[in-house]
Amino acid sequence: MKNIELKTVWKDLKWIFKYVKSFRFPLIVIILLDALGSLTSVASATISKYLINAVTGDIPLSALGWIIPVITGSFAVSLIIRSVTSKISVRTSTKLNNLMRQDVFDHALSADWQSVSEYHSGDLLNRMTGDVSSIVSTVMDTLPGFVSLIVRLVAAFFVILRFDASMGLIILLICPVAVVLAQLVGRKLRKFDTMMRERMSKSQSFIQESLQNIMIIKSFGLENLFMGRLKKHQKDLYDIALEKNSFAVKLQVLFSVLYQLASYSVMFWGAYRLYNHAITFGDYTAFISLAGQIQSPLVMLITMLPSAITSTSSAERLITLFGIKPEEPPPENEQPINNYSIELKQVNFAYNKGETVLENVSLLLPSGQITALIGPSGEGKTTLIRLFLGLIQPQSGTILIGETLSPSGATRPLFAYVPQGNTLFSGSVRENLLLGSPDAEESELRKALKQACALEFVEKLPQGMDTNLGEKGLGLSEGQAQRIAIARALLRKAPFVLLDEATSALDMETEQRILANIQAELKSRTCIVITHRVTAFDLCHKIYRIKGKSASLVKGEGAVG
Repeated sequence: MKNIELKTVWKDLKWIFKYVKSFRFPLIVIILLDALGSLTSVASATISKYLINAVTGDIPLSALGWIIPVITGSFAVSLIIRSVTSKISVRTSTKLNNLMRQDVFDHALSADWQSVSEYHSGDLLNRMTGDVSSIVSTVMDTLPGFVSLIVRLVAAFFVILRFDASMGLIILLICPVAVVLAQLVGRKLRKFDTMMRERMSKSQSFIQESLQNIMIIKSFGLENLFMGRLKKHQKDLYDIALEKNSFAVKLQVLFSVLYQLASYSVMFWGAYRLYNHAITFGDYTAFISLAGQIQSPLVMLITMLPSAITSTSSAERLITLFGIKPEEPPPENEQPINNYSIELKQVNFAYNKGETVLENVSLLLPSGQITALIGPSGEGKTTLIRLFLGLIQPQSGTILIGETLSPSGATRPLFAYVPQGNTLFSGSVRENLLLGSPDAEESELRKALKQACALEFVEKLPQGMDTNLGEKGLGLSEGQAQRIAIARALLRKAPFVLLDEATSALDMETEQRILANIQAELKSRTCIVITHRVTAFDLCHKIYRIKGKSASLVKGEGAVG
């Protein structure tokens, strides 16, 4: 088990260092500057020996002529190193942080939809922010600090060894103790951090979901219930934080005892050597200072463990996320489509953890027609939409777009989709419309709004199409938001239009007008509608009822099934 844990940590560290490979030059500069700062610190402690010996008369006062300029120069060099290092570190850490977050965001968007949908959005956000920040902090702060401390430790040890071998041997005894302690606490800290990360993700997911549905919470009078749930999440975090803190306090006490024992050993041994005139008073003060240069790094190295362990836990969570396979890229040579129809033949589908949703479903959605999918909720209508979009793949059977293409990420540009609910983004009406066609001209925007029966109310908004909307189109009614979403889809100029309960918030007359406008363009488009409105059936060329895992033709000719 111990070997497995070490292998996992080593794998995570290799992933981190491989990831930051493109930032190795500024990172090396920071490490070298920090190492130089450590050498300067050791040099200052060493020079103090000569300063005190000059004052006590052990060496001529004339030595002060070079000691003072050297001490002043060391101080100036330390200031310059800190300033330059800080500037490089901020720039590099910001770039690395942005790059990692971009990669996580890009992978979440491009990965297999069904696999990504198993993660809560709050958990994904926690990985993109908290886990990335943890890794960046380790790379840009802990790693240079670790190297700097090692350099200071080694330099101080060899200086002491050169001055007095017996003093060096006493301090050398501290190192094995520190290494053993590091091994003992590493696994425990990783366990604590993994638990903390998991509970933080759950807490953030809960808060995010609650704020998104605050109207439901208020309308049902659930404020106290959700406050109780938040307190439960916070108590879980509190308990694990206390447990981790208790462990850290015990370590701190142990380290403090060992530190003091080492300090007293150096101090008393040095005093004994001074009493026997084996060393000068300057030597003694230099030994005390240099011993601190060794003991302090050892303690700091131990305290760096939590940060390093945190980064490996965070890396493990990101590695898991990046392990989700991406969607297949579109082919270099796109196949031409002779007709814009969709045909399903004996399609079977079941979600990973659920029962079969579709069983031996066969249907034909002809080009240039409106086809309605009707039936009770939860029977597979939205699942069919996801199959058309290539977000999921059937376990068996075939789906053909035109005569040769199978649904995938490559065929998704052929579809303009309006899902259930409010799907507007914060921003202006214009910005929401341009998501359908970024290069659309003013006349095209107005035409799409008119087709969606939205132009009239948009023109009455305070700034027209430039009126800013809040989250999920706050400022518009549900019906108005749906019409803008339909206009956005129509701007896409895709041959297939998918309306998944997209007119549920509209009155019957407006729904019929929108479908009639779409029907007028059906020479170049195929429309699939999920609806429960009987009034829309007259405009549909074909109607399939989805029920009991199967599809049956209710209206229309020439269908398979």
